Amino acid sequence: MAGCVAACGASWAGELEHCGLGPGGHYPVAVLARPAGAGDQIIYLRHGGRTSALFGNADSEDSRASQLKTGCIGQGEKLLVLAGEFYSSGYPKGILLRYQGGRVQRLDFAERAYPHMAYLSAGGMRLYIASGRPDAAQKWTVYRYDAAAGQSMDEEYACCLPRPRKGETRYRLD
Repeated sequence: MAGCVAACGASWAGELEHCGLGPGGHYPVAVLARPAGAGDQIIYLRHGGRTSALFGNADSEDSRASQLKTGCIGQGEKLLVLAGEFYSSGYPKGILLRYQGGRVQRLDFAERAYPHMAYLSAGGMRLYIASGRPDAAQKWTVYRYDAAAGQSMDEEYACCLPRPRKGETRYRLD
């Protein structure tokens, strides 16, 4: 992928975000953009010596964004949050990226609102996004990433934001 971008003559608009993930921030990740016309950009991630389109492959429009919010957040353990208006989705879509236990953990999401809160533990991640549902029991849409099994595809809702569990850290994202 990185070789094709250089060989095909694509130019980078620049590095939008650089984040050292994990405890102490020792795993570098970069969010890169390439102009795509009409003020849009194709978004790429660079980490582990590789550069790849954020969603899909380099030839697809899945990684084409018109608006993008990125952030490298956290005190001890850093994580990358990226969300925006992508052409492959009619509402905000993005990722939460973490480096733990010698590997990258990636949680993908697509909802009508931007992420509000993330909870991290040795066992994985939980991401809370306002659902916009009128039912108070379903106020928050919950995305889960289990360190052993990967991202859960089960649809989950919660009435409220929980207190962090023992060994869990909470990060406000907005």
